[in-house]
Amino acid sequence: MKLLKNESRIECIIQVVCEKYGVTFDELQSSSRLGKLATPRTIALTFCYAFTNNTKTAIASIFNRDHATLIYSMKKFIGCYRDWE
Repeated sequence: MKLLKNESRIECIIQVVCEKYGVTFDELQSSSRLGKLATPRTIALTFCYAFTNNTKTAIASIFNRDHATLIYSMKKFIGCYRDWE
């Protein structure tokens, strides 16, 4: 696997999200679409992209997804944020 920029930051984001939502990284990488996993996956994908200098494809591949999934996750996250305002 290619070494990613800010890899320790990515690991930290994933760890915090997993602890907060009580899930494992393996569960986030799974193909499950359960809400219990979809929400933390969306947050982790969005934060990993927003707070590192990696491409969408590189971040998405960490979670066994493609870049389109990351784009959808970011739009979903931004939509939820707007609902909170």
